[in-house]
Amino acid sequence: LESKQPNLEVVESPEETPGEAPAAPVAEAQFAVFIPFSGIGPDINTTTAGLRTTQGVAEIWTEKEGWQPLGKLAELRVGERIRTLDYSEAVVMFNDGSQMTLAPGTEIEITEMMANKRGEGLRTIVINQLSGSTSHEVDFRNDGGSRYEVLTPSGSGRARGTEFQVNVNPDSQESQFLVTEGRVEVNNPQGTQYVTGGQMSVVQGDEPPGQPYFVIIGEGEVTATGDSWTIGGQTFATNASTVIIGNPQVGDIAAVVGYMLPDGTLVAAVITLLHEAPANQFSLSGEVEMIDTTAWQVAGQSIQVDANTEIAPGIEVGDRVHVRGLVQTDGSLLATEISLIDEGQPFEFVGIVTAIAPGTWTIAGIDVTVDENTEIDDDIEIGDLVRAEGYIIDGSWLATEISLVDDGENQFELTGIVENMDPWYVAGVGLTVDEFTLIDDGIAVGDEVVATGRILADGSWLASEIHLRESNEHTFSFIGVVDSIDPWVVSGTEILTDEETEIDDDIEVGSLVRVSGIILDDGALLAREIEDLEATSGTSGCFTLTTVVVSVSGNQLNVAGLPPLTLGDDDGFPTGITSNTTITITICMNEDGSITVITIIIIIVPPPPGSEPPPGNGGGDDDDDDDDDHGGGRVTICHKGRNTITVSANAVPAHQAHGDTIGACGSGGDDDDDHGDDD
Repeated sequence: LESKQPNLEVVESPEETPGEAPAAPVAEAQFAVFIPFSGIGPDINTTTAGLRTTQGVAEIWTEKEGWQPLGKLAELRVGERIRTLDYSEAVVMFNDGSQMTLAPGTEIEITEMMANKRGEGLRTIVINQLSGSTSHEVDFRNDGGSRYEVLTPSGSGRARGTEFQVNVNPDSQESQFLVTEGRVEVNNPQGTQYVTGGQMSVVQGDEPPGQPYFVIIGEGEVTATGDSWTIGGQTFATNASTVIIGNPQVGDIAAVVGYMLPDGTLVAAVITLLHEAPANQFSLSGEVEMIDTTAWQVAGQSIQVDANTEIAPGIEVGDRVHVRGLVQTDGSLLATEISLIDEGQPFEFVGIVTAIAPGTWTIAGIDVTVDENTEIDDDIEIGDLVRAEGYIIDGSWLATEISLVDDGENQFELTGIVENMDPWYVAGVGLTVDEFTLIDDGIAVGDEVVATGRILADGSWLASEIHLRESNEHTFSFIGVVDSIDPWVVSGTEILTDEETEIDDDIEVGSLVRVSGIILDDGALLAREIEDLEATSGTSGCFTLTTVVVSVSGNQLNVAGLPPLTLGDDDGFPTGITSNTTITITICMNEDGSITVITIIIIIVPPPPGSEPPPGNGGGDDDDDDDDDHGGGRVTICHKGRNTITVSANAVPAHQAHGDTIGACGSGGDDDDDHGDDD
């Protein structure tokens, strides 16, 4: 197994407290950005917390009326039960500065609360989590008596200054405690485990808390499903507690969070669909020139249709349409959908109903106008999942139809003006894009576009395609595999290039690329951009794993959970890597079975044999100084491509999973140019 030159960085290693597991990084919980209440809304004090519903609907239980919706801002007190519905999220802020985020489908009760700030007395916050997933950022305390604890049906987790996540399956009564930074004491009557950053413990029924396991995160193409899944070239076992979101299928792109058993087996905790199979998909807009039962001609391109092609009614020759479909193995184009480009600004999306008032409904956070012409299904209530269709007129979303839908039908389509592109905002809606989003070349702020995609479980809108609605040119974009470079052929389709075509470096035959451009009058495809979608050619998926070095021999590194890794002769090792060193390693699995090492970070260097660790700092904030160190050293990273910040080493993999890079912004570290080079 060969590697490109990795970026090797040694992180200051903390001394360990005897008997504790070494600290290690983990996938960072998806903490919401919380806007302080700042005098508006709830009164936060030692016995009252503030809640902000950031997506969808949060509800509170009342003895008289059962579950009732809360407003965007609410006050919470001891004894109150709250829950979030599907596609919903809420954030709770405590007086001491601690924060809890409730993911979709979560139910909790605050059982004790005396949230004193530092220097004002002991802090006590106890939360009973009945189901779902919560993420916690706990204000550090080292006063010997403060308590922040999450109770679950099978055990509890107590922290003093920590970031961690708790998942509860109400059916199996299993709980998972996943620590991002610091340390959590997980216990029940049968035993206790100390879980540090980069680890998770599983607690099942009446069993003692499970030993901490290292966590693995990543994403890639799904190539096998069932009892075992293969994602990005890595095989993950599943069990009754594995949560699968979005029904990923073979060929789709999925994200996975899991853990590694002592024997090296990887177990998936959560698998989430990100994109339906992106390879060999195409998108084009143009005028209809011919319509036949098995084939259409659009903008000079022959488009096959079959019984599964969804065709909007009323389309005639001369109409301007948008076509989506698949590039088949012989290079021909098969349409899966043909839609008419409307004169108005149509929208269609799925979301949770959060408010119903005369003339206005709120769905997925969007105020939708209804009138006597709006067709509305009977018996729709707040909290229901619905599909809203209509037109945006002078900035108002006017619904023509609102209908109930089944969970899982979470696509959206909207037409509107591009208000911002970093991040993307279209018609007032924030959109997430990634390397698999098909985006027309030349889009600028102020352009009118059509955006389609999927609404994820957390309520965010992930775009699969953004294309210009009106253009003097016919446009196309698709993702495929490079068959030839001179001339360019991608997935069997010939592509023209000229001096204005932007082509990423290091693209070679076999690379997965996104091609976008214009359709010439003779039907030829002229590329404006050919973009490499892989950090390395032929990569099927990338992962960040915290693990322990088994042995080092020359330039060969043996680590738990991976095949032997051979670094190039000029790569070298950072000083201090020995057996039992804890490292975080980012790798990409290549389609030929080889592994490319992207980054190695040393987290813990074991003390020399026979030496005693010095007193005091043991990591996880268990020293005698009020320094909130959490152990693990500090690392400089480029956050969101524009902000240079310093974080705990334990949090590095989480930031990498979100697209952050090691090193200051603009320094060129950790491949921050998004190309598959060695930097």
